[in-house]
Parts: sequence; C-alpha cells; structure tokens
Amino acid sequence: MLAGSYCPGRFITILVHDPKRRMVSAAPFRDRVVHHALCDVVQPIFERGFIDNSYANRKGKGTHKAIKAYGPIDHFELETVNHKVLILSFLLYLFSIPLRGAAILENR
Repeated sequence: MLAGSYCPGRFITILVHDPKRRMVSAAPFRDRVVHHALCDVVQPIFERGFIDNSYANRKGKGTHKAIKAYGPIDHFELETVNHKVLILSFLLYLFSIPLRGAAILENR
C-alpha cells in the first residue's frame, strides 16, 4: 500500500428480500482487512475533531447510545430555539453511484 500498488478487489452485490427488498454489497475479505487497518490508523486522528454528540461509526457510540441520549426520532422537536437537528438520507445517492465491475447476483 505504501508503494502505491494496492488495488481494491471487486465488490459482490446481492439482492436480498428479508425483511424487505434491498441491495447489499460486500468487499472481498482482503479489502476488509485493509479497511480495518486503515481505520485503526486514521480513526484516532479524526476522533479528535468530532463533537461529542456525533454517534455514527464511533467506538463506544452508535445507534443505541444516540437513541438513549435523544430518544426515538419521532420524539425530536426539530424547530427549537437552542437546538438544530440534521437528518439526512444517503440511500438513494449511494445506489446512484456506479460500481465498476460489481457482480450483481439475485439471492432468492
């Protein structure tokens, strides 16, 4: 990787139907090992810049702690004087990105 010769493998994408129809993609095992190694290096660097109320993909945080801290999403009061909540959905955007060479299989 340091020499610049690393090239990621092809993702496998399957269509699953449980509990609803959706596409799921997985990187090859070798790439997952690289992902984890990179995260171990860069996570502490980025962690210093995150605000305490950021919960996604952080050690010791996550969805369950966010819900404990703020309650279910339907209980948010989005229009308050002192608080602003940003809710984003990247689902449609992510599926609009073409995956070069992705193998698409249907799992029935």
